Amino acid sequence: MITTMILFCVLLLVVLIFFRTGGRGPDREGGRPLFARFPATIRRFPFVLATSVIGTVAGICLVDSSAYANSCKKGLAVALLALPLLFCARIMVERRGQKGYHPDPLSLAIGGAAILYFFLLGDFSAYGAIYRHTLWIAAAYLLVLLVPFYRHGEEEDYWHYDASLAFGFAIAVIWAFALFAGISAAFAGVDYLLAVKIPAEAYLRLWIVMAGFVGVTIFLATVPADLGEVRNPAAQSKLLDGFIRFILVPLVVLYLLILYFYAGKIILQGSWPKGGVAGFILGFSCVGIVAYLLTYGFAGTATATFQARFRKYFFPCVLPLTVVLFLSVWRRIGEYGVTETRYFGVAAALWLAGISLYYIFSRKKDLRIVPASVCLVLLLASFGPWGALSISKRSQVARLKGLLEQSGLLANGTLQPTKKPAKAGALAEINTTIVYLHKIGHVQALTAWSGGNISAGDTPEKIAAKIGIPYTLYVVERGTYFSYNIKQVEGAEIAGFRHIWELEFYSNGSGEMSEAWQITNDRRVLRVKPDDGLRKLAVIGPEGVPETGTVDLAAFVEVLLRKYPKSNYNSALPAARLVIDLPRGNERLRFVIKEISGTVVDDKPQINHISVFMLWSGK
Repeated sequence: MITTMILFCVLLLVVLIFFRTGGRGPDREGGRPLFARFPATIRRFPFVLATSVIGTVAGICLVDSSAYANSCKKGLAVALLALPLLFCARIMVERRGQKGYHPDPLSLAIGGAAILYFFLLGDFSAYGAIYRHTLWIAAAYLLVLLVPFYRHGEEEDYWHYDASLAFGFAIAVIWAFALFAGISAAFAGVDYLLAVKIPAEAYLRLWIVMAGFVGVTIFLATVPADLGEVRNPAAQSKLLDGFIRFILVPLVVLYLLILYFYAGKIILQGSWPKGGVAGFILGFSCVGIVAYLLTYGFAGTATATFQARFRKYFFPCVLPLTVVLFLSVWRRIGEYGVTETRYFGVAAALWLAGISLYYIFSRKKDLRIVPASVCLVLLLASFGPWGALSISKRSQVARLKGLLEQSGLLANGTLQPTKKPAKAGALAEINTTIVYLHKIGHVQALTAWSGGNISAGDTPEKIAAKIGIPYTLYVVERGTYFSYNIKQVEGAEIAGFRHIWELEFYSNGSGEMSEAWQITNDRRVLRVKPDDGLRKLAVIGPEGVPETGTVDLAAFVEVLLRKYPKSNYNSALPAARLVIDLPRGNERLRFVIKEISGTVVDDKPQINHISVFMLWSGK
């Protein structure tokens, strides 16, 4: 902790020196160097900078200490929420004409509310609390784009103000990263040349300082001091114009063509759109809307015709894609119910359709409608019975109830065991739903169905056991190829064993096995015989002695497939995962699988090849 605070103080001193003597930034205040504005920035944004320091210290302490992890998380979370609100408060006060750097009532009220919120927040590890807080933070930063030019007729000033903020943000990111890279290189040099050990955590702490304090300070120093004169010719530079015309717009057109080709394909095939297409449509729409907003500032310039043509046709081209977006998400909801992601997928489709209709038919195409509407959607989705978490809870509980009833595990609102095993697909869906409800902290329905036997503290594995089903999250499809092998850098435990052999068996797919292996030494003979289509290995003692043990390879592979389902290519596993012990009286027999591969046929693994080390403790 002492090292961390010393590091923070040294970096703060370095930044102060740089701001007093440093070079020049963009000329926005009569040619004053950017670093020379630091004292004025402190007087102008004292609450914002104080919040930045609090958040930075909380982030550093979160890296260093686990004893106060919850307090550090809360401090960081509250700082991230309060910082943009305090910035907005200061800008609004200045916009109303207040001069000087006196504390304003609005900033004091926000600061007091933030302190109260910190103490009321309680445990910040709950999923719901983190999710809601994240939505509030996103909405708060969108407010930064809306103030201070929110009145009628201030649209053009609003564009120039946001352009200034965007340029300031870019400068802050570049300079903070440059400082981080330079000081990190100095740390590495001290470590390598002077043999002074620099812990790896020091680099993370350094980045937290750069992002949490230095970057924020540089950004605040670039904010125009005179909000009455925010128009910045640099925002209409030829460089930005070229970026829009020759990079951004062509990319938007390319994405649009690809999405329209895909839409035509699914219409001709009469199929539903893929679930993943939603991400492509949203990504394209976001890039296109950014391009649309950027082109507004070039009205009246030499390239105004090109920009106007793009703004005219963009949203009419987007509107049909909102239908594809909605159908893509709705299909997933029909199959797997509502989650927060699918909730926002539907919300995004409706929002995008509404925005498109607004810009197509409205005479006054106000740019502020975009951040304002997104901010409203985020706030509405964060609370209430219509919120993302509430609707997701109800949907997943109803889905789980239906799955349990179909599997015979729930009748008349009571969980009950059943002799008829549920299908693999149903088991996987039941377990994934349990995992989701456990993640969001909503297992009350299971508690009620079980008569209190299931509690909120139970893990998903324990909940599945109390229901009376195996815990499996994946369905292995027919024809799935699997291949597992031991990590080359790892070794298996061999203590207590005296002999080792390497065995290898193949299947030709028709049930015929390669001949059995005989392992002999001076005293005994062990035979390992493949059985049941290489699904098992039978270990047989000396001649005349009946079979003494069987290794169930199929059951072993089923466990691997559930835990490591994505094995279409070689999956290197730890040695401990590929060990099978077979007790034989006073002797021990261990199989260490070097490699095992095959396919899934009728929900059962068909093993085609196995290479294994056999260890034996016998004399």
